[in-house]
Amino acid sequence: MNNGIFAKYTGIPIIVVPDSKKQNRTHKKKRINKKWAKRYGYTTYNSIEDEKVIMMNGSMYVNPRAYYKLKSIEL
Repeated sequence: MNNGIFAKYTGIPIIVVPDSKKQNRTHKKKRINKKWAKRYGYTTYNSIEDEKVIMMNGSMYVNPRAYYKLKSIEL
């Protein structure tokens, strides 16, 4: 993964943590479960809040929206 210009200047690896997605209603049969996914949809959960950066073990953990903001910074 390309960490962009920000990681080149600071030397800190940036790890993008995607949002998790959970189906609202599930069924044990695959055919019916696909129909229920279409009808009832999914709920997305932010594992990391927007515009929040977590530093852990020498790495920066961000969500995709914050990563694109960091990537667009002119240094």
